[in-house]
Amino acid sequence: MNSLAFLVLPTPALKSYYLYSPKTTYLVRPLKCLTINIADIIHKLSQRKMTLFDKRQLQMQFLVTPEMSNFSGEMHGGDLLKILDRTDYTAALRYTGKDVVTLSVDRVIFKQPIHIGELVTLLANVNYTGRTSLEIGIKVIAEDMKSQSVRHTNSCFFTMVAVENGKTVTIESLNPNTEEEKRRFAEAAERRRAAGLF
Repeated sequence: MNSLAFLVLPTPALKSYYLYSPKTTYLVRPLKCLTINIADIIHKLSQRKMTLFDKRQLQMQFLVTPEMSNFSGEMHGGDLLKILDRTDYTAALRYTGKDVVTLSVDRVIFKQPIHIGELVTLLANVNYTGRTSLEIGIKVIAEDMKSQSVRHTNSCFFTMVAVENGKTVTIESLNPNTEEEKRRFAEAAERRRAAGLF
């Protein structure tokens, strides 16, 4: 049997755990000895579904390089839109676990230009879910790594639809808990009504 014996030695501040093989445990006088079957532990761990990240949120980064520039020497808006679409696809895929397509883009606001050489961070968040669609909000932050300053340069909202074999499919409902999540949910619902997406 694949097993290990653990010797538990309590100390005033914390408990220290020392590992001994079955052949050497008899050399010490354990206060408490616990034998564990390694195969059982590995099997139980393999059955668990690990969740490493909050699937409602996504962060992506990229460096603005010279080939992304427009005629003014700033980042081309079309390049940014392509990356935004890739980001919202990834965020929607993570949340739904299904293939998704872009239904609409709402209010892509270019507040400030993004300079060549800046590090761009895209903060995506699932704001709202319907039966088969969801809204992804993206906030764009540009960082000048030399001056160590950051600017909020862009914001936008994408509506994505989950599909399977060419047909729409239902997705998990979003349950907003915090005041911020409830605010985003309500504002997204209003945008959907205004766009006639209900």
